[in-house]
Amino acid sequence: GDLVGQEPIPIDVRDDVASLYDKVVDAGRVLIRRHYPTFESGEVPRTPQNDAEATWWPKREPHHGLIDWTNPAQRGYNWIRGQTRPYPGAFSYLDGQKVTVWAADPPGDERQFVEPGEIAYRDGDILGVGVWEGVVELTEVQVGDAPMPAGQLVTEPRHEVGDVFETARDRLR
Repeated sequence: GDLVGQEPIPIDVRDDVASLYDKVVDAGRVLIRRHYPTFESGEVPRTPQNDAEATWWPKREPHHGLIDWTNPAQRGYNWIRGQTRPYPGAFSYLDGQKVTVWAADPPGDERQFVEPGEIAYRDGDILGVGVWEGVVELTEVQVGDAPMPAGQLVTEPRHEVGDVFETARDRLR
C-alpha cells in the first residue's frame, strides 16, 4: 500500500531478530509521533509504493529454519541470527538428533577449508562448524528441552569434534 512515512533502522552485525524487532518498534513510535497530527487533521501524506522495488516473502514456518552448511560463513551467521528467538530457531541434525542453534559469533574474514557441517573445533563454550570456505562459531544450542553453551555439545559421549551435521540437501531428500 501507500507509504505514509519511513524511518531508517541501523542494523549492527550483532543484532538478531529480537533486537531488530525492538528497533522496529522504536521506529514505529517515532513515525506515530511524527505523523499522528496529519491523521488527526485528515491530511495524511501518501506516497505510492513502487511495486518494482517491493518485496514479498512467504509466511515463515518452523521447517524454514534448516541450516545449509554449504553457504558462506556470513550467510550462515545471518541465517542463525535471523531465525533465533522469538522464532523457532535455526536447526540441523547431528547423528539424527535435532540441534537448534540459538546464537553464533560474527565470522572473521579468514578462509578456512573444513567440510561443510563438520565440527572443526571446540574452544570452551564455542563450537566451530565448517561452512563454505569458513567456520561459523556457535555459542548457544539446544538439544531437547534446555539451551546450553554450544561447546557442551561435544562433552556428551555421543558427539565429538569431527562429527558432521547433515547437509540441508540430504535432509530435504
